[in-house]
Amino acid sequence: MPLEDSFYVVDIGVLVSQVYQWRRVFPRVEPFYAVKCNPDPLIVKTLATLGCNFDCASRNEIRLVMEATKDMPTKPDIIYANPCKSRLGLLEAVCKGVKMVTFDNEMEVQKCASISKNIQLVLRIITDDRGSQCRLSSKFGAPRHKWRLLLAAAQKHGLQVVGVSFHVGSGCRDASRYEAALKDAREIFDLAGEYGMNMQVLDIGGGFPGETHRDGHFMYFTEIAEQVAPLIDEMFPPSVRIIGEPGRYFVAACATLCCSVIAARTNEMNSSFEPEAIDDKEAAENLPPLQDDYSYYINDGVYGAFNNIMFDHATVRPRILGPGEKIVATEEDVFGPTCDSIDVIARSVLLPKLKVGDYMYFQNMGAYTMAAASSFNGFTPSEKFYVCSV
Repeated sequence: MPLEDSFYVVDIGVLVSQVYQWRRVFPRVEPFYAVKCNPDPLIVKTLATLGCNFDCASRNEIRLVMEATKDMPTKPDIIYANPCKSRLGLLEAVCKGVKMVTFDNEMEVQKCASISKNIQLVLRIITDDRGSQCRLSSKFGAPRHKWRLLLAAAQKHGLQVVGVSFHVGSGCRDASRYEAALKDAREIFDLAGEYGMNMQVLDIGGGFPGETHRDGHFMYFTEIAEQVAPLIDEMFPPSVRIIGEPGRYFVAACATLCCSVIAARTNEMNSSFEPEAIDDKEAAENLPPLQDDYSYYINDGVYGAFNNIMFDHATVRPRILGPGEKIVATEEDVFGPTCDSIDVIARSVLLPKLKVGDYMYFQNMGAYTMAAASSFNGFTPSEKFYVCSV
């Protein structure tokens, strides 16, 4: 790897710690890792080794999981958690042994019935996801007035609806959203009996935060789990299998992105006036000295790892590798390497004066970063180096 290239440091030890914490505070909820969040094969294999199952949204994700776990004596479970799938994708999933499939419309029921009567349907319902970082209910989920219709459609086609699925939105930090969704799910469990169906699975979705504070403590997840876990126990008997689809919770903090400054530009502007706007010579002479405002260009951007700024509403903060003594910092802009003017990583962030070749790093870059990175303008996705801190 050329010295100038950006790269990730991926700490597999974070995955171990997160799985341990999940099982401590959410002992009843089986984690089905959301592969879309970070489809790195080593991450998938590590989580499988730790006993996790998988939430896949496409046949390629199913292939990835099966390839990464092909040498394991016990294969993980997979839920095909995309309510609107291609017929070819569904057919391949069924042929590979995937049983649980989510749906939210009658055409999907018909599609499933035409492929296999052994598919175990999981009804995805709309939830109140206001306040979440990424809302999903505008695209997926059956509304209340469709619940009976969909249960009847499954019964008509000889399929079993075995459970209910919901997702309160990615990055949700409000436990009350889970409470409302759990009550809706309980209502459907009760309705299912009228159609001769025995509900066995509750999928509480994902969206659990996994980023760290500066001091390394994980935010919000334990507070959410401590409120949601008792509600699950109160509403659903031990015979019901409870699953979740954590993505960012497992991987957000496992990757740090290191980028080098490839160019720097000085923008000479006074903090109060633009020099060309001053007509009065005496006034111009009395202005304070011009301040240097720098723009730094680094070797990854919004078409690469920082696509999370565009798609995941992320706010990133550059940090500098350097001596521990106090440094003078000023507000600077940081841009990505492409020719597109939207390739902006951060505005007015406090940074010391840097030179070409200096490095900055970004924490919490494991979720929804490398998964959607492209090679736009010929800039290839950042390389990965693996460590294990435990």
